[in-house]
Amino acid sequence: MWRPVLIVLQPTPFCNISCDYCYLRNRDDRTIMSAEVVDAIRDKIFPKIASDAAPTVIWHAGEPTVVPLSWYRRAHSELRRAAPPQANFTLQSNGVSLSSEWLSFAKETETQIGLSIDGPQSFHDLRRKTRNGKGTWALVIRTLRRLQDGGIHPNVVTVLHPLSLRAADQYFEFYRDHGITHVSFSIDEAEGCHS
Repeated sequence: MWRPVLIVLQPTPFCNISCDYCYLRNRDDRTIMSAEVVDAIRDKIFPKIASDAAPTVIWHAGEPTVVPLSWYRRAHSELRRAAPPQANFTLQSNGVSLSSEWLSFAKETETQIGLSIDGPQSFHDLRRKTRNGKGTWALVIRTLRRLQDGGIHPNVVTVLHPLSLRAADQYFEFYRDHGITHVSFSIDEAEGCHS
């Protein structure tokens, strides 16, 4: 039997923002994972996972929240009943289109939310932009507050840049002042179309 720790599922390659460091080549592709693929994961992969395993199943890459919530309701239902009881589901989002309906879904399904926030506004807005070139910090901070007010404390993923390393105190103060207690760091990768 398999004992995976992390299972990453990409519901769509499309992303509604345009980060300077994004390495995904197909972020304009609005294709959505088909029901047949979800069913194949349920029928061919999940049965091979040990019943006492506790994998995290994460919806990630592209922007998962651009896919209709009705799609997730079905996908979550199919995968939850086939997954080991200890499996956790999570969704990694840029926070731009995370509506109150998404928050309700997260609570109903006990889906953890991860937000991508690249630290203080000056650092975040420098590289995480809307498709028309404006910073997304205010939008994601509004979502962070809404999540926290609703009793959801998201994990935060921050992509580090050489400038970030010179501002460790600013980053620490940002996380502390915004009630962020769980942070993961990624590096600015030279990969795919991001050379």
